[in-house]
Amino acid sequence: MPVVHGSVVDSLHAEAIHIVEFEEARRFVESGGRVLDARVREIYEDGHIPGAILFDYYQLGTYCEKVLPLLSPDELIMIYCSELTCEDSELLAKELYSFGYRKLLLYKGGFAEWQAAGLPVERVE
Repeated sequence: MPVVHGSVVDSLHAEAIHIVEFEEARRFVESGGRVLDARVREIYEDGHIPGAILFDYYQLGTYCEKVLPLLSPDELIMIYCSELTCEDSELLAKELYSFGYRKLLLYKGGFAEWQAAGLPVERVE
């Protein structure tokens, strides 16, 4: 599994944060894996990967209280944001790493790739 390389997630975090491609992300979601959406609430409500939990990176304090009790550092967690150029998922992964999470998957294709593939999408009414 390739590791994250780039300016946001550096070699310090590479042991714990792994990039996953579309097919692996699809299988992970279909298997019921824990998924976090790092985008803002308005965008999340307009459409997100089924089962994804909103964890808005820019409202970290608010979402830490809501979401961290639902997570275990021992489980695999996949994080995504809007698309390949979006860094919110990488920033959130780095924060989770600082909280002791070491089994993080980063789906860089994000919601744009998921939706373009015609896969199911959930919306908040």
